[in-house]
Amino acid sequence: MSDKKNGTNKTFQDLKCIWMSSSVVEYKLCDRDFDCENCQFDKVIRNLAVDSKQHSSTGEVPVSVLDSLMKKIKNQVYEPKNIYLKSQLMVKHLFADTYYLGINPIILLFLDNINSVKDAGHQGFILKNQALFKVEGEWGYITFTSPMNFTLLDKLNLNAEDILSNKWFAIISIDQPEIASARIERDQWYSSQVNSLSFLNDYKLNTPKIGATLMDGGIPVKNLNRLLGNTEYIKILSKLIND
Repeated sequence: MSDKKNGTNKTFQDLKCIWMSSSVVEYKLCDRDFDCENCQFDKVIRNLAVDSKQHSSTGEVPVSVLDSLMKKIKNQVYEPKNIYLKSQLMVKHLFADTYYLGINPIILLFLDNINSVKDAGHQGFILKNQALFKVEGEWGYITFTSPMNFTLLDKLNLNAEDILSNKWFAIISIDQPEIASARIERDQWYSSQVNSLSFLNDYKLNTPKIGATLMDGGIPVKNLNRLLGNTEYIKILSKLIND
């Protein structure tokens, strides 16, 4: 645990998480006064480091869907060219008041076994909190809603393949005040990333390790929804989208 003291003159360097200082993560400021022993983020990163070391020393390939997903999420970085919004959406400026509309890549990592993406059939002006589209899979469905008022100019790619490949799915027109009220800042984006890791770490700590080498003849689960079960899977998606 660090012996840093509370103070009002801390610099950016003073606030860097130990994992940011050591270049393990791109961005994480400490909000726990360096009480690492009781920090959920510290526990998550240490678990990932231990798993990576074990796989490296044994020559094994990671097979846990949770380990794989957590590693991918940890490697996500904030892209300044994108404007991240509530409801796990984002926009990218084209010209004047015109923007591309897409989905935050982190939430895309959670989506698996998707059968279809269905838009709500709206045209023209879209109201804040109005349903935009529904992602359906063998696990059920989750609905994405608009965090702001905007005008839908054109739909580009609204199918499962394009959604998962992180393509922009619409072109919209939006006023700056609407963006300002719906956007999340850099610190909030990274806090959301930490929350995603924390959710998965909690499940990891409570999930039995079942594999093909065990007496029960189990095989590694490759999909998050099959590991957690449909109810828990939809619950975690809802938490992330409504965070």
